[in-house]
Amino acid sequence: MRTQHAFNCPKTDGPEYDETFARSIALPLMAAAAAPSAEARQDCLDSNLIGVKVLKNYTVPCNFDRTLDPYGATLGFANKMTLIDKLGVSVDDHYQVAFTALWQQMETDIKKAKEISSSPEIWVVGHSYGGGIASIFAAAIASSEIGPSISIKLVTFGQPRMSDITFAQQHDTLVPYSFRIINKNDVIPTLLPKKDIFAKKGPFHHRYEVWYPDGMAENSTYKVGKMAEDGAASNSVLNLSPTDHLYMFEKEISTWWKKKCKK
Repeated sequence: MRTQHAFNCPKTDGPEYDETFARSIALPLMAAAAAPSAEARQDCLDSNLIGVKVLKNYTVPCNFDRTLDPYGATLGFANKMTLIDKLGVSVDDHYQVAFTALWQQMETDIKKAKEISSSPEIWVVGHSYGGGIASIFAAAIASSEIGPSISIKLVTFGQPRMSDITFAQQHDTLVPYSFRIINKNDVIPTLLPKKDIFAKKGPFHHRYEVWYPDGMAENSTYKVGKMAEDGAASNSVLNLSPTDHLYMFEKEISTWWKKKCKK
């Protein structure tokens, strides 16, 4: 008889997914990062969010002959786990390198921004590889007590697996409001590959998956997974697609900034 890790048992008491927040706030915040300049990013924000300002831009090497700008869409995996001292858990080596370099630059700035902000919430968003970095950042912010866990909202789009079940468990404790949005047959969330949901070792997603099985048009249906690795959600897809990774809520992530992220 095969059993799953207790962590992956279904949960029904999690936070409620807010599609309006994901579509109207997280999406333009994430898409603005694809813009080539601070001015273009600010144009995206001004089209959607009142009073939100770009404070600073950061660029770091990603450890695979690329740089990670605020968009970070290019994927690469070392398939080797490396410890993040800040959290005491391991993630894929490329994520560890990028996170450590960014955190060294941003930790003080995040603290200062939180001190001057009138908002009680901290929003962390990301797409693709950047979604994995965003997940680590959200956990690090919570563990640093920059803001209480209840104040942090994490929303990622097309996030790949980037760690194991130990990180997933800690992440879910530190960041209760955490949603990984997956568009239809997006192939990227299947990386790093996980052969079956019963495996207790190896790559493992954290909660909560939000899967749009028929695309992400207005009023499309979606399924919120009750398990971190839910065989009834996007893990059930066989006909995977790289194209579905490029669009979220019917916006092309890499080019929406050219329209100032207008609806």
